[in-house]
Amino acid sequence: MRNTFSALCLLTGLLPALAFAAAAGTPVGRVQIASGDVQIVAADKRSRPLARGDVVNEGDTIVTGKTGAAHIRMIDEGIIAVRPDTTLLIDTYRYEGREDGSERGVLSLIKGGFRTITGVIGRTNKSQYIVNTRGATIGIRGTDHEPYFIPPPQPGETPVGEPGTYNKVNVGETFIRSDTGTVEVGPNQVGFASLQPNVAPVRLERLPQFMRSSTLPRGKPDMRNVRDFTPRDPRRAELVQQLRERNVSPRDLRRLLAFRIRTAGEDFDLGGQSTETFRFAPPGVALSGSFIYVEDGNLRGTTGGLFVTDRSGDSILLNAGNEPVILSDRSGFRYSREGASMVDRGGAFVDGAGVLWGVYTGGLQFTEAAGVSRVLLLTFMETNSFTPAATLALPGAAAYTTTVGFTSPVDENRRIGGVADLNAGVMFGASPRLVAYNLRVRDASARNWTASLAAPQSLQSFSRPPSGTNLNVTCSGACPAAGSGKASGFVIGDNRGGLMSSYGLIAGPNFVTGSILVRQ
Repeated sequence: MRNTFSALCLLTGLLPALAFAAAAGTPVGRVQIASGDVQIVAADKRSRPLARGDVVNEGDTIVTGKTGAAHIRMIDEGIIAVRPDTTLLIDTYRYEGREDGSERGVLSLIKGGFRTITGVIGRTNKSQYIVNTRGATIGIRGTDHEPYFIPPPQPGETPVGEPGTYNKVNVGETFIRSDTGTVEVGPNQVGFASLQPNVAPVRLERLPQFMRSSTLPRGKPDMRNVRDFTPRDPRRAELVQQLRERNVSPRDLRRLLAFRIRTAGEDFDLGGQSTETFRFAPPGVALSGSFIYVEDGNLRGTTGGLFVTDRSGDSILLNAGNEPVILSDRSGFRYSREGASMVDRGGAFVDGAGVLWGVYTGGLQFTEAAGVSRVLLLTFMETNSFTPAATLALPGAAAYTTTVGFTSPVDENRRIGGVADLNAGVMFGASPRLVAYNLRVRDASARNWTASLAAPQSLQSFSRPPSGTNLNVTCSGACPAAGSGKASGFVIGDNRGGLMSSYGLIAGPNFVTGSILVRQ
């Protein structure tokens, strides 16, 4: 944060991309998961069981029973995860590949609930995405949220909660509007609009019990199904059979299945993008990266590193331009580009190693604790030749004092711009270690940051930084003077000629993040 690439290309058709534009009655999404009792009712009122891979059209209604659930990827890269005992109508869903005001998403929640990570619709033109319920409307500011509607009970029926419209926000902001008023709902808040007359919408003090179960994946992935070739999960068993029919080798089969499990399978797989040109990065490729995300209503940053060997367990998927598309390692640095634009791009050669860097505006991350969530920005630096351990073990020392290139620093307001400079020192030998790291950054807010290594550390730990910090940080300008930070990176090149690194620096509510390349 790999060029035996043919194995991944064999996935083409297993996870089809949604490369179509929506018009009335035409496809607007595709089912990723359908389990239990799930029906789809078309606009002509005909119904049929919903299955994985089925197309969802504008005007369709998704109906889940008490044991049913469905996950749908929409044409604008949004995700809708429908809860059990839910009726959801796709009123309008229009996206023709551009944000010009013609895009529009209108959902009608008849009963039950769903969770959605919104896509392009509503990102720029906020009013173009709404969720309607009886007596209320939910609007967004670009978000991951969970609407829930309890209709008036039928005779003899006991509702799970007070009838009305609920909405829990995980990332971003929403509002609930009714005839009696509007309530703004922020991260980790729940709004409620009652069906009772003359009662204004409010924010609740706590999450209702009936909303506590999530339909997006959580928990530790089960690796047992990778070791045997007869998985209990019928969807995975289906994938195994399809790959076998394409003569995928047992080694590549294990690799692909392990990759899917580490990235949460169906919901964090190949990002709804075409697999035709994807390929695993080969051994020798390394990437350091940092991304900005929202946690507890605050912007946060994290930094990590991946390197591909036959044993590392790290996976990097590249597109035809060798740009990283999906990242997954065993320590929890997991990212999917999901069609995010690259706004800053560069490249260079150092000691025979090609290096590519850039900034993506968006994407998804996956953590075992929180499931799938939206990433605001990813900065990365990728090489095709990190220095192997045997070369690092040769005696010697190096000072990396010349800055070759860097991604434009990104601050907590998502402003991109500024300059960065790094001097670093490494002692090689039986226990190669980073002994100096002196970083200077001037960000787009005209703040000056300095960071230095808190204590010497092994190069191995530098490539996979711990959850804590390894940098002492100072900041001048509109920021607190003292802070902390984290950096990760790799020595690169045949002769240990370069060092690439990603960093995240924090001072109070302010931070800056980026990636940088230096040489001897």
